[in-house]
Amino acid sequence: YADDDKVELPANQLSFAISEHLESRSPRLFVSHRHLDEGVVSALISLIEKSFEIEPKDIRCTSVHPYRLSPGDRTSEKLKTEIKAAEVVLGILSPEAQESKYVLAELGAAWGCDVPTFPLLIRGATYTDVPSPLDERSCLDLRIGANCIQFVEAIGRFTTFKRKQETGDMTRIQQAVEDLTKLAAAIK
Repeated sequence: YADDDKVELPANQLSFAISEHLESRSPRLFVSHRHLDEGVVSALISLIEKSFEIEPKDIRCTSVHPYRLSPGDRTSEKLKTEIKAAEVVLGILSPEAQESKYVLAELGAAWGCDVPTFPLLIRGATYTDVPSPLDERSCLDLRIGANCIQFVEAIGRFTTFKRKQETGDMTRIQQAVEDLTKLAAAIK
């Protein structure tokens, strides 16, 4: 039994190191948006959660719990680091999105790091509301249900998220799509 003690300490240290590594990993999905669009963004996150197995560390969305920044985080440094490591950046673009310096900076950082970026149009935004050079990318208007389904399929292709396979998921996903399209269509 003396050998058990020799193995237990390294095993515990290894277990701790693995859990620390998993805790510190960057989010795989980064959502750039104006906080004024929190309702639409929350519905978008709900659709993602209903479609994929998601943990709090998988998404950075600064206005939706539990995906917000931690107290004390240095905002600009944390966001810049997370954008670089993201598998996909979502740009939620309303007609007023270009008024947000953070949205422009985040989308510019994603473009500069060559991170796949999905421009997602809400509240009547059009291709003219997509900042350059992202206006060269195909956009999806989230007011259209088929586009929301296409968005989920693209997230499945561009990320390492695992799809949920539970019975009844399609009903929950369809409801989430309906909720998202209504909020994305609402004009403020």
